Amino acid sequence: MATKTTKTPMTQERSAYTRQAEAKLEETQARLDGVKAKIESALASQPSQASERLENAVKQAEAHLATAAQRLESLRATGGESWEELKTGLENAWEDLYQSIKKIVARFS
Repeated sequence: MATKTTKTPMTQERSAYTRQAEAKLEETQARLDGVKAKIESALASQPSQASERLENAVKQAEAHLATAAQRLESLRATGGESWEELKTGLENAWEDLYQSIKKIVARFS
């Protein structure tokens, strides 16, 4: 006889949050890739001193994206009370990432 596994409300919340975070990560990666392509195109036609600052800003955003991906992976692998702590860490990583992208867009505009 097969046993039916039921998800607890916390497990359901974690699964839903993880799916949303994965989608957010993919969307943010695509956005960052788009910003990078625009910057590379503009800098190829008009190299400037600002190019190094933009390149550094892009590297910083990529590092924040990697941190968010790493925290999402940790979130998937854990359970219980640790999950809430990791969720907070992931939210902080998202904020850092968005601020980095915002700075890039502001410098590029």
